[in-house]
Amino acid sequence: MNPTFLMQRRVEPPAGSCGQDWGQARPLESVLHKVLETIPSWEAVLKEQRLEAERQKAKAEAAEKRCVKAAREQEILRRQRARLINLEAWERAQRLRRPVQAVENGQSNASEKAAWLEWAKAQIYLLDPIESELLDLLNLKVELESYFSGYSSWNKAPEDWWSIESD
Repeated sequence: MNPTFLMQRRVEPPAGSCGQDWGQARPLESVLHKVLETIPSWEAVLKEQRLEAERQKAKAEAAEKRCVKAAREQEILRRQRARLINLEAWERAQRLRRPVQAVENGQSNASEKAAWLEWAKAQIYLLDPIESELLDLLNLKVELESYFSGYSSWNKAPEDWWSIESD
């Protein structure tokens, strides 16, 4: 069986160039020269479409990089602020200092008092971030995970002290 190579369909050139309709089915060899004549006109259109797609892709990638950079900077600031002060732990340490001070100023000089004061002050030291974590507190360096590119709409950034609005 020999193929007939009949042209039965319209050759669809790229958008923006003119196509050619050869009408009824004809043998390929009778219209091949016309098909080949139209192909060079497609080159400029195809090139412009490719260049436009590349421009759009570069523009989208640049916008994505800016968004990721802004998200990373925001997360670094959030983590630095979270490290800045653990307000609840500091307040608990402050509340504990008052009764410990009262016991220390009390009249009793029992040996149990000295042991208890030593233990209580050690607990306050561990609880107070200004005492126990001062070097961490003063260190502003934050290492983000390399994959971090921001929080998604379903995974919001944790609220911090600065994001809570006052009434």
